[in-house]
Amino acid sequence: MKKIAVIGTGIMGRGIAFAAAQAGIDVLFVARTPASEIAAGAWLDDRIAGLTAKGKLTPETATNLRGRLFIAGSWALREMNGDDIELVIEAITEDLERKRAVLLEMAAHAPRAVLATNTSSLSVTDLAHASGAADRVVGLHFFNPVHAMPLVELVAPMQASAAAVELARAFAVQLGKTPIQVSDVAGFVVNRALFAMLNEACHLAEDGVAALADVDAGIRGGLAHPMGPFALMDLIGLDTCLSILESLAREHGPRFHPAPILRRHVAAARLGKKSGAGFYVY
Repeated sequence: MKKIAVIGTGIMGRGIAFAAAQAGIDVLFVARTPASEIAAGAWLDDRIAGLTAKGKLTPETATNLRGRLFIAGSWALREMNGDDIELVIEAITEDLERKRAVLLEMAAHAPRAVLATNTSSLSVTDLAHASGAADRVVGLHFFNPVHAMPLVELVAPMQASAAAVELARAFAVQLGKTPIQVSDVAGFVVNRALFAMLNEACHLAEDGVAALADVDAGIRGGLAHPMGPFALMDLIGLDTCLSILESLAREHGPRFHPAPILRRHVAAARLGKKSGAGFYVY
């Protein structure tokens, strides 16, 4: 694959775009606002400079890598050339209506490209239908941080063509990832298992079984997880965790109803690291 577009310049969009550029792919990196366009450029420059300073990139490699990443505003969607771009990936926030609108726009302006969503909890089938080009839509769910996590969940809704699914699989492999194909159910495989554990950790704290730090220590030491559940939720963002659990509960029932302690933290705008405080203070 030679050229893709990534829509959304948050944590996941940045990671996907950077990984693609490292794999030798030209990336049209589309920001939705002028502020996010500036922030994305600064992040890419800092990351490349940091890797170069550590000796992980030569100056020549760093220059070539930065040259494969073209950051543009949302106007770029209207000027995408479907003959050049083989894959378009949306990686915006987990908001169903916004994702529907972006997929519809992607389908209109990239008429030959495969369209992928990085959703972690929403229905890919729904998004595919909303795009008006359901045969070209798949799910490519990367994990954070993209550069360190080897897995990609490949979601193939029933409308997707075999060619679209195989192109998405080949892209994941080109990035050095291991794709697993999963059904289009809320949470797919990883988040369905993970968020059952995260929600149960919240109930443990709510019931007074152990303090937050002790629950985290128990999961790290007893299950060999690199992070405890509360530290992990703070990293993900508590608002995102709440949204994912609500989506899981709608499809899979009461066992995924978000614990009250999580709702209280979100209501208090304690959203994790990104807000300076969540279950812990940063």
